[in-house]
Amino acid sequence: MATATIEYDGRSTAMRKLLELFITLGGKVTEQSTSKSKKGSLDEAIAEYRSGKTYKAKDAHDLIEQCLQ
Repeated sequence: MATATIEYDGRSTAMRKLLELFITLGGKVTEQSTSKSKKGSLDEAIAEYRSGKTYKAKDAHDLIEQCLQ
């Protein structure tokens, strides 16, 4: 038995119909949702802020100096 991994937009009706056809031909479909396992950039930023990894600049000059380091 061969295994193939296919990624597609879950809202695509054409892909859903294709998967239904695949199942009727004897294929087996195992769904895995990847949206919950990935951490969004906002979640990462909040985690960095809470862990103290952020830098608060005093003014614009201080910010530029910090970015150049």
